[in-house]
Amino acid sequence: DRPANYRFTAGEFTMIGMGDNDIVRAYSITSGPYDDFLEFYSIKVPDGPLTSRLQHVNVGDEIEVGDRPTGTLTTANLELGENLWMLATGTGIAPFISLLRDPGTFNEFRRIHVVWSVRTTPELLAYNELLQDLDIDYTPVVTQDREWFGQTDRIKIGRAHV
Repeated sequence: DRPANYRFTAGEFTMIGMGDNDIVRAYSITSGPYDDFLEFYSIKVPDGPLTSRLQHVNVGDEIEVGDRPTGTLTTANLELGENLWMLATGTGIAPFISLLRDPGTFNEFRRIHVVWSVRTTPELLAYNELLQDLDIDYTPVVTQDREWFGQTDRIKIGRAHV
């Protein structure tokens, strides 16, 4: 549950920790700024100092969430108006999910395009349905799964030749 006084802007991140150790890591917030929950997206790193604990979290366990969200991947730092392109790999989708959960984002752009590249199809399960249901141009890309019949090429950014 999100505390009533916890404020952030879509696209920001904060520090997360768990337990008595001093290990904290930056995590992008995937919740929208008006959601009544706080959500973060992470991969499972078996021997990771923090993720090895977070992947075994149970109801009632305490997780420390930083009280000063910050970051520059917000609409305040984007050129508003026409097209917004969101290109993400893996957990890099997290700040974009927050932006897409903020109704204000849709008022700032004529069209939103999301390209999300992951290695295997199961990795899409986290947000694929949400992204498909939004009024956006969404392209999922799976690079290392022979059972996937959609886009498989990696995201490539380069110069156009005229």
